[in-house]
This record gives sequence, structure tokens and C-alpha cells, in this order.
Amino acid sequence: MHIDYEGCGTTVQIDGWGKVEKIFRDSYPGLFCKGFTSDEFLQAVGPVEKYGAFLGQCLHDRGKLQIKAMDADTIKELCKKQGADAEEERKLCALFEVCWIT
Repeated sequence: MHIDYEGCGTTVQIDGWGKVEKIFRDSYPGLFCKGFTSDEFLQAVGPVEKYGAFLGQCLHDRGKLQIKAMDADTIKELCKKQGADAEEERKLCALFEVCWIT
């Protein structure tokens, strides 16, 4: 509704591309993370202290964390930069995928 009001877009179909909400979500999934607790991260990936470079405060719930990435490709790049192994990368990407706001 805000996008309609501001004249930045419309929430109706865009010439066969689909709804603008889906386009934003598909293009920028990192903006639509519902977040996770430290305990949830520990269960899914490992200790928060070890993965600090990957984590930040959730944009939608200040009491939770989220992975600091716009998409899975960004996570993979960060993993290479931080020296994370393939299993750590897989776990981080899997958590990123299940934390979307639905």
C-alpha cells in the first residue's frame, strides 16, 4: 500500500512479471528475514561467537539475529572471505532460506 501511495510501484500484476511484493522478495530476500534467536542459531549452525562476522540484528525484530546477507550468493562470498568450510556454508544458507517472513 505504501508503494502505491508514494507512486513507486503498484501491488497489481506488472506485465506478466508477477506482483511487486514477490519481485522484491525474490530479488532481496535478506530484507525479509523474520530472524532467529541465539539458541536457534546454535542448533542450526553453531555458536554465535564463532560466526559473528555473519550475523547482525534482525531488521524486523530487534530481539533476534539475522544473517548479514542480501541473498545466498552473498553468504557464499562471505564464507569464502571468512574461511568457512562447505558444511558451514550449507548450514548458513539453509538457515537463511527458512527464516523468510511468510
